[in-house]
Amino acid sequence: MELVCKPKLDVVFKAIFTENPDLLADFVGLALETEIEDLQILNNDILPESYNEKFSRLDILVKTKGGEKINVELQNSNKGNFKERSVFYCSKLYTSDLQSGKDYSEIAKTVCINILQFNLFDSENYRSTVLPIIKETGETLTDRWKIIFFETPKFPEDIESLKVTKNRLGYWLTFFSVGTEEALVNVDNLNDKEIKKAVSVVRHMNADERMREIARNREDAWLAEKLSLAEAKKEGITTGIELGEQNTMLRVAKNMLTERIAIDVIEKVTGLTQNELLSL
Repeated sequence: MELVCKPKLDVVFKAIFTENPDLLADFVGLALETEIEDLQILNNDILPESYNEKFSRLDILVKTKGGEKINVELQNSNKGNFKERSVFYCSKLYTSDLQSGKDYSEIAKTVCINILQFNLFDSENYRSTVLPIIKETGETLTDRWKIIFFETPKFPEDIESLKVTKNRLGYWLTFFSVGTEEALVNVDNLNDKEIKKAVSVVRHMNADERMREIARNREDAWLAEKLSLAEAKKEGITTGIELGEQNTMLRVAKNMLTERIAIDVIEKVTGLTQNELLSL
């Protein structure tokens, strides 16, 4: 049976971690291969309305006890410019607290962790670490700026092998891909304290009608966005440009209506009025 509130949905992902910072500290510590003693979540005050927004960011920005800035984000689909977007965002975060007259050595160490539900790189590795290096020597220019990508479809271990290897980072990556009740039971059976707590949180969310509605709205918007981007690609429009031309919007809307997407969702994606959609 498919879950409504599933960890692979970004709104659920953020709710799990912002409401349970101990679980976030556990995952981040495993991702960075270090113990996280304390962290402060800086953006846990998202209003319910923003869960329905087509392009809203649902990242988690934290600051550690040592002043390190860490951004954690889950992405379900590649809009075609994700590599460039990741570099831009991490660089912007790195320089965000730089003030005039401040010594560059005082810039906080910055790490962006991206959990991807799609493949981004040609390598078979499920983990890729990006940092600035000198091309000719391979020497690291700085370790104060870093992006870590986890491509979950490439993760090689299944539940049975995880029981043998006890790969706790693998526990989390498997949990992030859960979409059904059966898969949730499987990760629960790993008998890991933190994962069991995360499973319990997901079960609680699925019993909460308000959270179920938020998750449904977010998934509807995500599916609609996916369809509109596919249509844009078919029409030869770059994903970095707003889909603003009326004739293209009409074609996108027709396809979405064919897929029986809700009218209010199509309105948000295309910008067309309800009357214009009814005329189709």
